[in-house]
Amino acid sequence: MSTDRRPRLVVVPSDALVEYERNGFGAWLERYYNPGGFFAEVHVVSPRERGRRRAHGMAVHGVPEREFASAVRALDADVVRAYGAYWPADLVTRRRVPGVPVVVSAHDSNPAKIHRAVRYADLVVAVSGIVARRVIEAGADPARVRVLPNRVDRAIFRRVAGARPGDLDPRVPPGRLILHVGRRAPQKNLDTVIRALALLPADHGGVFVGGGDVAPYARLAADLGVADRCAWIDAVDNHDLPRWYSACDCFCVPSRWEGFGIVFVEAAACGAPIVTSDIAPMNEYLAHDESACLVADFESPAALAAAIRRVCEDREYARRIGAGAARVAERFDRVAVDRQEIAIYREALALPRPPLARRLALAAWPVEERVREAVRAVVPETARDSVRRGARVVRERGVTGGARAAAAWGVRLGDRAVEGWARSVRRAPLVRSRSAAPPARALAWLRDNELPDGGIRVHADHPDGYPEVSGYLVPTLLAYGETALATRLLRWLVCIQRGDGGFTSPDGIPHVFDTAQALRGLLAGAGLEPAAPAAARRAAAFLRRAMVDDGGGGFGERYRDIPGSVHLYALPPLAEAARVTDDAGLAGAVDRCLRFYLGRPDTLDDGDLTHFLAYRLEALIELGQADVARPVLAALARRQREDGGVPGRGGVGWVCVPGLAQIAGCWYRVGWWEPADRAMAWLERHQTRRGGFRGSEGPGADYFPGQEPAWAVKFYLDAHRRRVSAFMARQAAAFPAAVSPEDGRAAAVLAHVRPGDRVIELGCGKGRFLAAVRARVPDAQCTGVDLVPDLLAALPDGVRGVAATLERVPCAGEAFDVVFGVEAVEHSANLETAVAEMVRLARPGGVVVVVDKERRHTGRLPCPPWEAWPADDAIRRLLGRGCDGVTAQPVTYDGHPADGLMVAWTGRKRARLTGAEWSRVLIGDGERQALVGRVRRNHVSPWAMEVLLATAPGQRVLEIGSGTGEISLALALAGREVTVLDLSPQSLAFVQRGAADLGVRLRAVGADAARLPFAARSFDVVWSSGLLEHFTPDERRALLAEWARVAAGRLVNLVPNAASLAYRLGKAEQEESGRWAYGVETPIASLREDLEAAGLRLEREYSVGARHALAFLRATDPLRRALARRLPGGAAEPAEDLRQGYLLVAVAAPR
Repeated sequence: MSTDRRPRLVVVPSDALVEYERNGFGAWLERYYNPGGFFAEVHVVSPRERGRRRAHGMAVHGVPEREFASAVRALDADVVRAYGAYWPADLVTRRRVPGVPVVVSAHDSNPAKIHRAVRYADLVVAVSGIVARRVIEAGADPARVRVLPNRVDRAIFRRVAGARPGDLDPRVPPGRLILHVGRRAPQKNLDTVIRALALLPADHGGVFVGGGDVAPYARLAADLGVADRCAWIDAVDNHDLPRWYSACDCFCVPSRWEGFGIVFVEAAACGAPIVTSDIAPMNEYLAHDESACLVADFESPAALAAAIRRVCEDREYARRIGAGAARVAERFDRVAVDRQEIAIYREALALPRPPLARRLALAAWPVEERVREAVRAVVPETARDSVRRGARVVRERGVTGGARAAAAWGVRLGDRAVEGWARSVRRAPLVRSRSAAPPARALAWLRDNELPDGGIRVHADHPDGYPEVSGYLVPTLLAYGETALATRLLRWLVCIQRGDGGFTSPDGIPHVFDTAQALRGLLAGAGLEPAAPAAARRAAAFLRRAMVDDGGGGFGERYRDIPGSVHLYALPPLAEAARVTDDAGLAGAVDRCLRFYLGRPDTLDDGDLTHFLAYRLEALIELGQADVARPVLAALARRQREDGGVPGRGGVGWVCVPGLAQIAGCWYRVGWWEPADRAMAWLERHQTRRGGFRGSEGPGADYFPGQEPAWAVKFYLDAHRRRVSAFMARQAAAFPAAVSPEDGRAAAVLAHVRPGDRVIELGCGKGRFLAAVRARVPDAQCTGVDLVPDLLAALPDGVRGVAATLERVPCAGEAFDVVFGVEAVEHSANLETAVAEMVRLARPGGVVVVVDKERRHTGRLPCPPWEAWPADDAIRRLLGRGCDGVTAQPVTYDGHPADGLMVAWTGRKRARLTGAEWSRVLIGDGERQALVGRVRRNHVSPWAMEVLLATAPGQRVLEIGSGTGEISLALALAGREVTVLDLSPQSLAFVQRGAADLGVRLRAVGADAARLPFAARSFDVVWSSGLLEHFTPDERRALLAEWARVAAGRLVNLVPNAASLAYRLGKAEQEESGRWAYGVETPIASLREDLEAAGLRLEREYSVGARHALAFLRATDPLRRALARRLPGGAAEPAEDLRQGYLLVAVAAPR
């Protein structure tokens, strides 16, 4: 640090500042983060913030984790402080900047909330002695741990003379007042206080101040007959709390655990007689019978009642411990604690350069953590001890030993060398693993094997697409939420259909079987491609024409080596086509064809290749003939080996893989899950690294033994979906039907439900969380989605059930206020789509809550083989695509503490920003001076140039949605008669002040862009920039029609350009990482249709700002560098046909 300036601090809070602001703590943040004004500047830098702004005297920077160190360097910070011993500590130690001391605050005594990263902090500040012990137990060097208590502002918290219970609130019961201040949560032991109250005389009443669900506590009070002696108050203003502390006869919060317990110090400062638990940290600063009445058996209502009664009835005792408490509070005075904290900062700034061994350890820490996370994901718990032993050897012999060897060779490793080594190991890629669940890898295989020319490959090494497989994959893909891939396959099928309605095999020859499977796809995706229904009718007609005797003779013998009865599998799609088209003739032909094949002796020959046999078995089950299929399925079950495999045909030892997958699916369909589960286990043991399956496995295998056929993946995925359904169905009786509203998972949802809200749960089971919603908010409109009918049948009264997969819910988009899933997405093979479906269902501004086990804890609980616990960063990224303000919070579950296993991720569906929100985004401190300076010094952006060139001096020009008004100020300076219109008074005031600074005149009008307060043809030019993209097409057209009404000449509209690759990709990345600050913004490819619908004529349309578009990409992005090299130099834009400008410019005129 330079000696001629005050230091700068970078702070990483445990939550986004908006959470503190929402809870009323925003005003004291700067004072809290900058004790005694010690720092010249305080910067909040966090991945949980959005964009950049100034708040509470601090600069706030939203940056992704990987850019944290760069931000610290750019801000020239002298100290980094993490307020939180879990993820903030992990971030600041893994992304530390050499030479900048790192100080970590620890506030919680729960060991699960203290990350091992504390051992790599330069100093750890624990809020109490018990927390300090927990930090040391986590590996921190005791010599680096300091205890700094929370502080109390004794100018606010002091005894209020004459305060009486009756003056506080009309709800306060008469008689002696027992005051409890704290959240309604198990930690605060409120239930024991209520039970103690029932043992006290009737003139003792309880007042319970704090947020949380009151219902269980109110029920307990009613059951114990003390409801009339209890008052429930959600919140009391901080400045009013001293009256409550001063008026109470007893302040009683017998916490089960605390990190510090600020309420005790607040009460002490007011001289309240305190009753609390005889545990740390309270007994670290409160002494029994001197400054508090400490209760050892604080879970005992009788013991607690005795302590309360003593304090309430022995006034001398109460006065003595109250006076003692007031003396204790002096140690926690804000000014005194500020001085202690400044001393800690001075110590951090004066720390000597760490020795080489510690520098190497600090540099190795990020790599160690990456390896640890990878090991958790892929290595069973039983194998981890050896991994840990190996890690110790590497640390001791590799790092330390390497340093000793370097010293022996006379090599001096300086700071730069150490930092360079750290950078090189950070870049080292982790070993690629098969950590994804088998179903997810199978889906990835299908995506990887879609051909650029259309269709899914025959097998992984084949050059051609397979119409048959592409067709019957469509319903599979739709069930897994792969709608985009399914739609592409549909479009390809429509395009390759022959004129007679048939479909060919990969060799180009039409086949009945291939056409029938293409028909499956066309029917399943009829709503996705307009041409699909007509193509399906043509395919059905082709198949009927191919029948012998209109079905009476089946489809004839069409293969040399495949039994003709395999064509049974052509009948289910034909039967569905007959149903959809209400074609009785076709239905009759299908029935005759079925009877023909049932009469053939080879139809149920269990000596056939299991793949061909399973086609027939599946078809029989689909056609309602499961009883016919069961004897064969039973024979196959008897033939199943111990390892789960079934011989591929009679007399062989190898397994036909797609046949086994099909048979497993059939077993699930008839309810025989044991052999099916064994078959699935066999399949997953033989899944390839690419996620596919070989055609056959075992000595002598001769069915695609060296290839990975696409149909093996299809049938595995079909069987897996039935496996999950069967598993849930047989577990249904054991599924709980109720959950406590205090359970952290329920609380994470209940916090967002308001009266009248539309609420939907995905993977609802018996609806216990929806029941909690209905109990708290009786008029909430609840919907539960699950795959299992038995579970839906058990839903609570008033909850609508929908049978569907997580990935494809048949409900309208943007229809729900709260969308949630509890331990649901862990069962999805397509996490990306499952989360996207949740976001789709939420209305703009609605809340999406994902509660699930976090990946780093994989192995702590037994789970089925497909269950994949999601990673924190994955859920954040996926929610970030459609939500703002994404947060993650460990929650309690089934009586367990919030130990990090169960996490609630919450996001608010991205919505159109309000005028006030736009003002906060666009207008920051110092922005007006910078803007005015740019205009005065003739800085003209490419899009400003377009507006200036479209207007002339003296013309009347209207800007709609002025924002900062930078271009309008330039127009006014250039002699135009300018009017700006905006809904935001802040924006208009900003523009007017800018005009005054420049000495120009313009008119500012506050109005709605949809209802302009101007006469027709009032302006020569009407223009807007960055406005229309926030509206739907219908809204855009209505706006344009209104704008055209007041325009005598041209309309100029600038919108983000959908064709700009750099802008689109950069915007998507910013959304995922939580850095996008502009709400819903839909890029537009052309405004022609909107303008014409509004009665306007498009004169020209082009893009500008190609180089500006690059700024949306990270500076290190290879695409940014590639595009920059290919753009023309100077001020020129790329050729018109590239259309890579950031903004699309549409110039129109009235017809």
